Amino acid sequence: MGAWVARFLGPSQFGIVNYVQSLVFLFSIISTLGLDEVVVKNLVSGRLAPREVLGTTFLLKFSGALVAIFLLFGTCLVLETSADITTYVLIFSSSLLLGSFNVIDLYFQSKVLSRNVSISGVISFFLINLIKVALILLNASLAWFIVVLVLDILFLTIGLVYFYTKESGESFRAWKWSKEVAIEMLKSSWPLIFSSIFIAAFMKIDQIMIKEILGDKSVGIYAAAAKISEIWYFIPLAVTSSLFPALINSMANSELYSVRLQRLFSFLIAISLLVALFVTFFGNYIILLLYGRDFIEASSILKMHIWSGVFVSIGLVNGKGLLAEGLQKYAMFNTGVGALVNIVLNLFLIPTLGGKGAAIATLASQVLSAYLCLLIFSKTRKRFFEITKSLFFLNIFKFIVRR
Repeated sequence: MGAWVARFLGPSQFGIVNYVQSLVFLFSIISTLGLDEVVVKNLVSGRLAPREVLGTTFLLKFSGALVAIFLLFGTCLVLETSADITTYVLIFSSSLLLGSFNVIDLYFQSKVLSRNVSISGVISFFLINLIKVALILLNASLAWFIVVLVLDILFLTIGLVYFYTKESGESFRAWKWSKEVAIEMLKSSWPLIFSSIFIAAFMKIDQIMIKEILGDKSVGIYAAAAKISEIWYFIPLAVTSSLFPALINSMANSELYSVRLQRLFSFLIAISLLVALFVTFFGNYIILLLYGRDFIEASSILKMHIWSGVFVSIGLVNGKGLLAEGLQKYAMFNTGVGALVNIVLNLFLIPTLGGKGAAIATLASQVLSAYLCLLIFSKTRKRFFEITKSLFFLNIFKFIVRR
């Protein structure tokens, strides 16, 4: 469906859509306040009252969303974006307010009830794609495709609220604000706020820089490749989110915790390597099949960008492990270094190599952040060798055979 939309809009308009999404995504981190993993950890431990955790988190996220929308408008003024793009950004930024309800998703994660979230997502997926089909057949303007992005979040939110009421037997109106809970969670989450900002820079700053340096068409070509490269990220994200409570519960037994973490690394690295190899060999055919010849330049970008997925998987597992061990500040440092390197490399590589240069910058910074930076500190050095062990093909093969 995404490929059909890209074909319909063409590289330039498709580039505008992705530029808007990237800009809003960068500021969406302010609305999350790095609270997600902290909330799950507190709900699993049962140390804090669930109603207070959920209510406090919701209000913090909603307040953060308002601040993010204000900053987005200011950024559009500074970047001197066109009136149309500024309007698109403000329309899509309204989804940040709806995103405050993702505390329900965190509640389901803590209960290992991701099935409810999946059902909501699937229903939203089908409704949104039916609307997209209608828009294409009706030859709708670009603005309607921006509105659909908001509707996607709205439908998902409605589903989450419905399943929360069904499972918990109470309405979200029963949630409570607690100043003490807010202070405690923010103390734990502040390193994760910066980590999330740096991760957002990894994921989206390249598209913003390509737009500002090369224009709409170039960002459309790059976004086409990035979407294929990133489309399977839901797998490591779903796996790490679902198994995070199990990791926390196993920490009382250090040997069990270590085994679970090692197996998680090996499993996701094996999958990501298989995906990367497949796309490397068949990248040209994938681009032609999905997007057509107007996007053929995206094939070389895709073949480079796809290898970032290996280290995205490593980073997701490593982030959960560091949080479980109370070592969030190291995750913040690593992602900060990686984000800085990514921006610097983009500044040098995009003007000369275009989108392929941005893909190289993304891969290099992911390797540095998710893997090499672990060597710097003694408390994370052991994790570096665990990952190195998982990266060996022989170890991965043994893991697959045992399963």
